[in-house]
Amino acid sequence: VLPKTSRLQTIMSQWAKVQQSPNIFRQMQQYYPPHFPMEVRYFLCQWIEEQQWDQIDESNHQYAELILNDMLTLLRQKAEELTSQEFFIIRMKLEESVQKLDSIVKTNPMEMVQVIKNCLAMEQKIIEQAEQATQQQQLNQDLPTSDQQGTNEKIMNAIHELMQKTKVTENDSKNLQHKQESFIIRFSDSQRFTGQLQQLSQMPNSQEKINKEAQLRQQKEQIDFQLAQMAQEILHLRVALSKKYEVTIVHLQELQKEILDNELISWKRRQQLAGNGLVMDSTSIDTLQNWCENLADLIWQNRQQIKKSTQLQQQLPIKFPDGEEDILPRLNDTITGLLSSLVTSTFIVEHQPPQVLKKDARFGAVVRLLVGGKLNVHMNPPQVKATIIRY
Repeated sequence: VLPKTSRLQTIMSQWAKVQQSPNIFRQMQQYYPPHFPMEVRYFLCQWIEEQQWDQIDESNHQYAELILNDMLTLLRQKAEELTSQEFFIIRMKLEESVQKLDSIVKTNPMEMVQVIKNCLAMEQKIIEQAEQATQQQQLNQDLPTSDQQGTNEKIMNAIHELMQKTKVTENDSKNLQHKQESFIIRFSDSQRFTGQLQQLSQMPNSQEKINKEAQLRQQKEQIDFQLAQMAQEILHLRVALSKKYEVTIVHLQELQKEILDNELISWKRRQQLAGNGLVMDSTSIDTLQNWCENLADLIWQNRQQIKKSTQLQQQLPIKFPDGEEDILPRLNDTITGLLSSLVTSTFIVEHQPPQVLKKDARFGAVVRLLVGGKLNVHMNPPQVKATIIRY
């Protein structure tokens, strides 16, 4: 939890607008990288917004480094001011950020400038979308019903819960990888003792040989016992992690069904009625895109985690106990199908051509891929060709 600011501004800053809206704040969390966390944005909010980032010449690395060093100085001062024990974790976070930022500033200051520019631009975009949505709601006589508001809240809550589940399984996967690496190291030790015992067996019998052989066997038995325990622990972690993935995928399926089969179909129905005079909420499609992009990101992250878990199992095969099966292949097929279905279902015609077409008259239509933003991050940008067929 960040400490409250003690200074009020007469003109609301961009960051103040972010803080004022929990929804905007949650959306922005995913855009701040580890080396420029939101804590830095929070404590240096006024200074960051006062800088003319867009006017920094890409070729002027020296000036960029100068500005960023000023930022590092301010950040160090902020960290030193947090002397209270209740701010200990935040102070550690700021000090860690200083170290990461200092490294980037020294090697590639323009990269850091671009990161800050991107974050500020994304903030402004999300704020403008939120303000436009508010204005549209005020102008629209047909205000959203309590049921619609409940649906919006339900979907966003489901997205946030899935984000937390995905973070948990990511940490579990890292822990499993660490355990497996430790196992491989101990296994190498066991192999080394085996080799030494084989060498001893070829030497003439002597009391020294007998003593040395007994010592090596005892050490190898201890390591083998540890390996057996470690293998059981790794297997237990694998089974537990797979079951967590299974639960997450069930929730992803439910969320995707709600968004695609209910909300998107409802939007298409309203779009059809708009041809008969129904006024559509122009922000509803942006809300749908936000849901779909978050869903695509969650599916992609979990798919990558499942692939990583499969690779770890291949690197260190351990037989599953009786009654247990490796469900990762099935989960991978399921989540890949979810991603494929999401991509194909979210390619829509945003603006339909007129229902009545005059002969030889020109007309247009607008197509939109509701997960396009996330696909551009994780994959190559999709190539789309749209064809209008007249009957």
